[in-house]
Amino acid sequence: MDNQNKPEWIFDDLRGSMASGPNAGPTVEFRGNPSYYIAREALQNIMDAHDESSAKPVEAEFKVISMPASDIPGSKHLGEVLSSCAVYLRGKGATDTAVEFEKGAKKITENHSIEVLRISDYDTVGMTDENWFRFAESVGFSNKQSGSGGSFGLGKGAYYVSSGFLSLFISSIASGNSNVFAGKSIVTTFEHKGVRKQNNGTYGIGEQQPIRDRASIPMNFTKHFPDVFGRSRTGTDFLIPDFIGDENWESELVKSILRYFWLPIIMGKLVVKVQDGEAISADTIEHLLHKYFSKAPFQWDNTDAPNPLPLYYAYRRATPIEPDLKYLGKVRLYLLPADSYPNRVALIRKPGMVVDCIKKNSMNRYAAVFICDNKEGNSLLREMENQEHNEWKWENAKTEENRAKAKKAYLEMETFIKDELQKLSTSKEERYLSIEGLEDFISMDTEEGSGTGGDEKEKNAKEYGDEATVETMKNLDPKIKKKVLSIKERPEQVEPDIYIPPLEKKKGKKKKKKVTPNAPRPLAGISFLSFAESDSDSNPTHHIQIKGEPGKKIDIVQISAGGDDVSERLLLKTVSADKTVANEPVFGENEVRNLVLGKTGERKLKVKFKDSGKYSLRLNAFEIIKKRS
Repeated sequence: MDNQNKPEWIFDDLRGSMASGPNAGPTVEFRGNPSYYIAREALQNIMDAHDESSAKPVEAEFKVISMPASDIPGSKHLGEVLSSCAVYLRGKGATDTAVEFEKGAKKITENHSIEVLRISDYDTVGMTDENWFRFAESVGFSNKQSGSGGSFGLGKGAYYVSSGFLSLFISSIASGNSNVFAGKSIVTTFEHKGVRKQNNGTYGIGEQQPIRDRASIPMNFTKHFPDVFGRSRTGTDFLIPDFIGDENWESELVKSILRYFWLPIIMGKLVVKVQDGEAISADTIEHLLHKYFSKAPFQWDNTDAPNPLPLYYAYRRATPIEPDLKYLGKVRLYLLPADSYPNRVALIRKPGMVVDCIKKNSMNRYAAVFICDNKEGNSLLREMENQEHNEWKWENAKTEENRAKAKKAYLEMETFIKDELQKLSTSKEERYLSIEGLEDFISMDTEEGSGTGGDEKEKNAKEYGDEATVETMKNLDPKIKKKVLSIKERPEQVEPDIYIPPLEKKKGKKKKKKVTPNAPRPLAGISFLSFAESDSDSNPTHHIQIKGEPGKKIDIVQISAGGDDVSERLLLKTVSADKTVANEPVFGENEVRNLVLGKTGERKLKVKFKDSGKYSLRLNAFEIIKKRS
């Protein structure tokens, strides 16, 4: 083999290009959770590459093997690159990142045993010339077909950050038995023999070209992967050296697959196998969902770790609501009420991955699945999707024209879901409560991650329905109040999120019960008004106005989400009070304590919640009963 065709790592000279640090390129958004990102990105790309001439489902396999670091192609040169990156970063003051590069270089130079994650797909078209360009030769290009999910765009950064060497190798057979193999690396700018080099390199031949003759691939590497380099079926293998998954990577990866890809698996479009475990298919999906999630809470706070079971039940058991919306076209909403359900709506477009699980509070708990897989609607939602593929925001659309249309489509979707939840609550409440005029005092409009922006409170309240009021019983019309108080039986018992002072119990003759000293008791004569305002940091600010007797001290203000019959405990992140009184209240969990009202009998608070949600707020005021001396 002549030197011109000898495979090697090639990093071009920087010349006049800008230097790249550790936070440049397509990798920065995907750090922190390899099992989460690699499952989502890899499986989206695999489904996009499905061979449409095949009636079989796409097959994907994740498997880890161990091998000496020196057996990866061009290991010596790659180790030198990592070491040079560390030197360059130290010179720029990025010491912490330099240490990580030094660890990678040491593994290679000392020939440590490393783990390599192999991601293989079958019944796909393989790395066609178009796919190869998007994945290996460009940044920011993706398949613009409306049905595509990942399409080898910026999401490919997830592959690199799963490697301690920030590198991977690709081997593929496309239709016509066309072979391609190459290594890719995205590191930082570095210096080699006094010349600054670009941060992205290729293991290949000539001008960073891939290897098309399998005999040219080093045997020290191919011997570890007989299934890869001996395969005859079309498809692609991604080999990630020094895989940084933890010791529980298998179960965590399986859980990610079940959380986000249960729909295409149910529909028979996807089969996945992880290491030597049971294949995840349409035949096994329900069993595996119960195995991994039946003991987990159906309600969750961490949006990166949803429990898919209630969503799966909603899809399987609920009759879909199927409107034809003006902008999104035909959509489906599967809505299933149950007391223990999470008040979450799974958002899905083509090809079937759960993009997000947004929170929408309701008087009755539920799980829901929203699906838009028609061509026009899917294209609009794809415009709203961020590069991590885990949220829809109309602001993500690329052009002003598309943003205007995307905003209308998003608000249309929000309104449709809100209306259906309102119907769910109304239909259930009407069985035992029908009071004319009461609806004026009940706010159902709560949401999380709406993607709407703006700083004008009045605009938010009128256009997006963010305003909510929670009034005390004294503000009700006397006739309505009398009817409410006359209701004695309800079909369900709801635990109120309020303090119930403990009562003394004494033996012998019954005596009048006394409230335990220092126990909180509800405080009369206090009313509240609240609304939510979207902020630039995606964590809405809730403005709360509290009214009562001038100078009145409120020992405890308890904050929850919901109405008079249903409440949900919220955790406070920040609380600030206006400066009309020389009093700074304190807060913890869902309580604000030691709040003093101003001379006008008012006090205003600004609060943020830990889960970044928007809510209609329920507030309760309490005073502490002091022990008499």
